[in-house]
Amino acid sequence: MPAPDRRRRNRWWDPLVGLSIAAAGLGLLEIASYALGRFPGPSAPLITPEHPHWSNARVYDPLLFWRLRENVSTPEFATNNLGFRGPEVGHKAPGEFRVLSLGESSTFGAGVDSDETYSHLLEASLPPINRKRVSVINAGSHGYSIVQGFALLRFRGLDLDPDAVLVYFGYNDFLPVDYLRARDAGAGDPGEGLDDWELLQQRLEPTARLSAWLLEHSNLARGIAKLLRPSLTQTGEDPPTAEVTEGGRPRVPGPTRRLMLERILELCAERGIHLTLIVPWYQGFTHHERLLRHFAAENQLTLVDLPRLLPSQRLRPFSPRDRSYFGDRIHPNARGHRLMAERIAEAVAPEWTRFDRARSAHDDS
Repeated sequence: MPAPDRRRRNRWWDPLVGLSIAAAGLGLLEIASYALGRFPGPSAPLITPEHPHWSNARVYDPLLFWRLRENVSTPEFATNNLGFRGPEVGHKAPGEFRVLSLGESSTFGAGVDSDETYSHLLEASLPPINRKRVSVINAGSHGYSIVQGFALLRFRGLDLDPDAVLVYFGYNDFLPVDYLRARDAGAGDPGEGLDDWELLQQRLEPTARLSAWLLEHSNLARGIAKLLRPSLTQTGEDPPTAEVTEGGRPRVPGPTRRLMLERILELCAERGIHLTLIVPWYQGFTHHERLLRHFAAENQLTLVDLPRLLPSQRLRPFSPRDRSYFGDRIHPNARGHRLMAERIAEAVAPEWTRFDRARSAHDDS
């Protein structure tokens, strides 16, 4: 009769041997897959024929849908060590009041240089907050909705230890879900027809996260994905022109927009972060404004209502020759960014000063 310790060893030995053989077999298949070539991962999103260099700057992201690659330089912009626009971001320094600026392509600064964006100009114009130097991290990205802004704050932004968060989202929330699928080829299967929040919830499932990890790290998994689901790899198709339509399902329905505002507020409250909402300033587009004003009033939040603070562009048709404040219907030009930064600074400087004093008094008590 075998000794008890030997029976115990035999009970674990066989499964370990089986796992080792399986792992070795998968390793050999992984190596062998490179003989067929290096398979591309999920499609690099937001590629347009007018800007082919974006293919090296934007990458698929399982939770953010897409993001900017770190430390790249293109004819139009450069990114830092975090894939954001602006200078390198390190650990928060003593005596630093750090601001995380979340938003879409207007925040990113489409059509203007990095030092012309309202985030950069805000940092340059704000006086110290209770003797703390103000730094503003520009985390804006083309095409982002408020769902992506929430995901960025939750999964990356909180690690940066911001004292304040600026939120600037509007136009992209109202784009149809078809536009999202065109911009993020990885969203088309199996998330076809899902809005941004539904897609994020799906990708938070353990199986979806495992699949995303395998597609990022395994050439074998990418080859299988290409065989079974071609939509997960580069299609070469150009995304359609973005149009906000009254019909069709929006990327972020109204109730979800409110939910995202609530979730962002909860994250900020839990971490003792000051939340400032900005009502984005667009040419002739106002669908986003009412909810932001109501939510800020209901929750006594700082609101920078740019459409009411800045010159109105609504009462006359937009002319491509009109470059007074806008480069196009959506994006402010350098002059528009300067004016935005001035109005934001006027609104937030006293609010952030009071907030920081109250927080310091609470910490000292």
